Amino acid sequence: MVVIVASAGDQTARALAEAWECADARLLTPLDLSLPGWHCRFCTPEPGMAVVDGKTVPAETINGIVTRLPWITEGEIPHVAEQDRAYVAAEMQAFLFAWLSRLACPVLNRPTPFCLSGPAWRHEKWISVAGRLGIRVRSARRITRPGSPPKLHSATGSDVTGGLAEVTVVAGRYGGPDSRLVEPTQQLAAAAGVRMLTAYYSNHDRDAELAGVSLWPDITNPAIRDAMLRCFTDESGAR
Repeated sequence: MVVIVASAGDQTARALAEAWECADARLLTPLDLSLPGWHCRFCTPEPGMAVVDGKTVPAETINGIVTRLPWITEGEIPHVAEQDRAYVAAEMQAFLFAWLSRLACPVLNRPTPFCLSGPAWRHEKWISVAGRLGIRVRSARRITRPGSPPKLHSATGSDVTGGLAEVTVVAGRYGGPDSRLVEPTQQLAAAAGVRMLTAYYSNHDRDAELAGVSLWPDITNPAIRDAMLRCFTDESGAR
């Protein structure tokens, strides 16, 4: 079984589960955390039991995890009394972090204390780490105005997300349109302690510059889906 941790409204995650029907893929949503059947004793190596898609399953039958949910918000648990949602969401977040951290199966990506999908680094952190690795980076500045969300722009004033080449690595199994950019992307993933990420580069030539990073690759891409699934079905899969 492959478990996809996702929001109940994540239709892309549901489509992925359907595409992976051969691997018995199922969704685990915050609603499942409210259902009886969980059994997890963190002081012992016993795998225990989990509730996935409304059904209780032995944790040892889980062959892989995909974390599509970065954190649990109050909006994810409307079934909880409004005055209790903030507390319950925080407790669910803490439990999922602990549970995902102790699983022996491959996890894409393993959680950190502040994000269930990996390190919750800001854009500036990714660029800083990349620069220390010797990766060319695209200069950017953050603009914040009262009443408006912050936006990142290149040094020339254009939006950093425009006209970029995507390179995705999944445990070293999938690259992108330019093979020369795969190695630096793998180095960045290793530095972040993740096995799956997408890096965005300004162009395809030898002076390509890193412009941004996402821990949530395009899972509608068949090649990326296949690379992820092989992590769970091959004995050499990422852990």
